[in-house]
Order: sequence, then C-alpha cells, then structure tokens
Amino acid sequence: MHLIFAALLALTAVVGRAAAPDLAEDAAEAKRLYDRAHDFVVNIPEGPFSYSYIQFHWKRSQANIERILRVYPATPTGRALAAGQLKLGDFDLVYFRDRVLSRLEEKRVAAFDAVNCAIFLYNFDETRWDDTRRAALGRILEVLSRQQRWSEALKFPVLDSDRAFKAAAIFRVAARFEVEDMIKKLLAVTPPADLPATHALLGEALALRGRPREAPRRPKTS
Repeated sequence: MHLIFAALLALTAVVGRAAAPDLAEDAAEAKRLYDRAHDFVVNIPEGPFSYSYIQFHWKRSQANIERILRVYPATPTGRALAAGQLKLGDFDLVYFRDRVLSRLEEKRVAAFDAVNCAIFLYNFDETRWDDTRRAALGRILEVLSRQQRWSEALKFPVLDSDRAFKAAAIFRVAARFEVEDMIKKLLAVTPPADLPATHALLGEALALRGRPREAPRRPKTS
C-alpha cells in the first residue's frame, strides 16, 4: 500500500513538472501570436501599401486572435483578449472584426479598377447631392458605358430627379458608338416626355460621325 501511494506521488510530481512548461509554452505562444497580429496592424497602415497587401496581413491578424481565443483561452493573453483589454492597433477587437475588415474589402475591390474607385468615392457621402456630385455621376456612367458595363450603368442608383440625367448619360455613349441593341432598349423605356431630348442626343451622335439625320432615299429605277 505504501509502495502504491509513493508511486502515485512520484507520478503526480512528474506530471506537474511536465504541465508547468506546457503552460509556459502556451502563454508564450499566445503572446507571440498577439504581438504578431498587433504589429501587422500597426506597421502596415493605409497609405504606403496597396489594399490587397493590407488586407492579406490584417486578415492574418484576425486569424491569430481567433486562434488564441480558441486554443489558448486560459493564458494571460487569452483572458485579456476575452475581457476586451487588448486592441489591434487603435481598433477594439469587435470593431476590427466586424467593421474594419469588411470596409477594407470594399476598399480593395474599389482600388482594383479606376471606375470602381470613383464609385466608391462617389458613394462616400450619400447625403450630398450637388452639381459636383452630379457631374461625377455623369462621368461614372459614361465610363461604365464605354467599358460596355451596361447592366452596371443601368442599375446604378440615383435620385428619382436624376433618372433622366442618368438615361441621357448612358444613351449618349450608346448613340455615339452605334450600340444599336442598347439604343433600341433605351428608346423603348424612355418616357414620351423625354423623347425629344433623347432624339436630340441621337442627332448629336450622327452629326459627330458626319452622317445625315435621315439616310437619303434611293432614286426609283424604271
């Protein structure tokens, strides 16, 4: 009996000695993951780097935080994260996860293409509807149309008061580049009251191409 008790004590001591280093290693790994995540956000800010590059590293920061909370929750770093005592750069953890990363994806997509960037900036202040923003709208619709992104141009959201402006911007490009299918489609949905202005745009396009408004009739042959 004494031998069994002594063996159990010895086994407990061995397990205790093995567990202590494991806890220390876990704490060190959790801290390393957090420090790495924090450094990514602090040292790879907006401005000097592309949004694709920033997103790659900031998503790794979020992955590190999630790993700490999942694998090392009992460590000092894990408990501090769970209590909301630590940040990533200047960002609270929940805000970083739910707002910053999603907004970063929008910026990455916007920066990929010039017109997407213009659309992103155009929609930055949706309460502003002045001549400057309306002019920007016209240029965006023109570029989308020139790139034959017709469905995007047609679906682009505008105020009801700017629907005629939008239709004219798209129709002008279709007429100038003789996109017959789009011309017919737009004419079919143009309100009667707006047809004179639309026909004027068609005449403008014909004039720019040096063509008469109506094709001359062929003389009759006997």
